[in-house]
Amino acid sequence: MEKLARKIEKILQEKIFLFQSLIELLKEENEYILNMDINLLWDVTNRKKELALKIENARDELLILLEEESIEFDMGKIGFSLSKLIKSLPVLRETRSDLRRLNIIIDNLKDEIVRMSSESTRYAKEYMMVIDDVICTIVDTAQMDEYGKSGTVLKTKQGNCFINAEV
Repeated sequence: MEKLARKIEKILQEKIFLFQSLIELLKEENEYILNMDINLLWDVTNRKKELALKIENARDELLILLEEESIEFDMGKIGFSLSKLIKSLPVLRETRSDLRRLNIIIDNLKDEIVRMSSESTRYAKEYMMVIDDVICTIVDTAQMDEYGKSGTVLKTKQGNCFINAEV
């Protein structure tokens, strides 16, 4: 069982590396959003997709390892819980402690990724509002008809511009 625990530890260390790489990409993404660099945003999006696939592959590798070792974890792929697995492994206390430490690191990295991802979304929305306001000012959409989802002209139009200019 100790040999299995070391294989699990190796997979968890790989996941930690991948999550740390994803955090670095999210930092780049925030910078590109702030600089409104669309080309680099597309590039970082593709790299994020590649990393997400590698993270998923690491998870699958762990599940395959458990299946090969005939370890019953009764959780399925979606409901899989690493902490429950670690708790149920019949390994030495030190080994379990090492695995728990890695699991805590992974959980912290996931929390950081969620935080940074929501920050990126917020930045993107704020910058899109700025662009919308600039276009609204240039085109003066206040006098134009606004269409609803069904394609009909809306009767009352509310202005959504922060910036307004008269020439």
